[in-house]
Amino acid sequence: MQPQTQTTFQSFGLRPTTMAALAKKGYKQPTPIQELAIPILLQGDDIIGQAQTGTGKTAAFGLPIVEDTRPGRVIQTLILAPTRELANQIVGELAWMAHGTPFKATAIYGGVGFGNQISSLRRGDLTCVVACPGRLLDLLQRREIDLRHVRHVVLDEADRMLDMGFIRDIEKIFQHLPRDRQTMLFSATMPPEVRKLAERYLRTPEFVRAESGPTATELTDQFEIKVQGDKFPVLLALMQKEDPVASVIFTKTKHGAKRLARRLAACGYKTDALQGNLSQNARDRVMAAFRDGSIEHLVATDVAARGLDVSGITHVVNYDFPMVNEDYVHRIGRTGRAGKRGRAFLFVEREEERDARAVERIAGVKLERYDVGPLPQVPAEASAGAQKPQLAHSRTPRGPPKPHRGGGNGRSGHGGGRSSQGRSYGSARPQGRRW
Repeated sequence: MQPQTQTTFQSFGLRPTTMAALAKKGYKQPTPIQELAIPILLQGDDIIGQAQTGTGKTAAFGLPIVEDTRPGRVIQTLILAPTRELANQIVGELAWMAHGTPFKATAIYGGVGFGNQISSLRRGDLTCVVACPGRLLDLLQRREIDLRHVRHVVLDEADRMLDMGFIRDIEKIFQHLPRDRQTMLFSATMPPEVRKLAERYLRTPEFVRAESGPTATELTDQFEIKVQGDKFPVLLALMQKEDPVASVIFTKTKHGAKRLARRLAACGYKTDALQGNLSQNARDRVMAAFRDGSIEHLVATDVAARGLDVSGITHVVNYDFPMVNEDYVHRIGRTGRAGKRGRAFLFVEREEERDARAVERIAGVKLERYDVGPLPQVPAEASAGAQKPQLAHSRTPRGPPKPHRGGGNGRSGHGGGRSSQGRSYGSARPQGRRW
């Protein structure tokens, strides 16, 4: 099902409070997924929505839910999300939509103590809970949350939740939900497992798929860089040539993220790592620093591939190939958002060539070959075994060392062909191999 003509939010018959909230955000016309989903949800039907990241899915289900929230002191809406970052992001989005209404949401996730979350639930003023399945199930088993009055259920990023092994938790959670409810499933991809989940828990749902309009892959210039051996000198050359304003650099493992962040910090870059072993307080410190510009380059595992919504990310670097080829699209969806162009780079080793061609088919693009130019010498303090610099999530952070700069320090956009105006690391002696 596709939208036939472009409409406005006003044509949905939304309340004045909702229209005022949209006007304050500067939203005039719905995105394709919003145009498709909102009318269906306003009439109370179940829905399966397929759309890529960054296309406005939260407002697609959030606006109808806010419209249908009734005054009262019971939980009326449950939204399941795969990660704490996405849960927090959804709560933030819903907050501006619900201004001036009885709607109030909170996020529930693991990695932190139960105390504050239980206190929030016991206050009795919530109408919506946005939860990661594992922690929600813990609270249900403790009888600290009552889902008997839920009328709206959302499974957001359903494919990711199944990839993360939440299917049994989801099944147990649905046993606590009333049968008379509206259920919404949103997913970027529709593998057979997601379709089976929809068949089990949704009642004669409408299926909508938003393919028109700019997506992350269309708004992002995409390149591949052939690498072999130590990739770090190639990354330094890329950073030197592109001089990104704000970037996310993806690694395969938690240890790899920490190690790469420390090596970049030793080279003078304002960087830190976001990975699953961090406590929630540490994650919050890293994300706050990234949002306010204290950190310019975030090294992350796939915990940040979805649910990381930070404006102004100009570059995404796939330093390590994603474990699942489809995750490439989610990774590069961190840039090319809100109509702004981005740039994405995929490091490809010789044995990953076949996967790179699969990524092209998934993303619907031809990756352009990119030459980083001469490889710089890696400073001794960034070599393996060097003393580890302290990162921003530490309790007593210290400022990063000054970058080894050559020439000027201005930024003039991020076109791939311009010469470096930023960091220089001495001679151009190769440290790794490109092929």
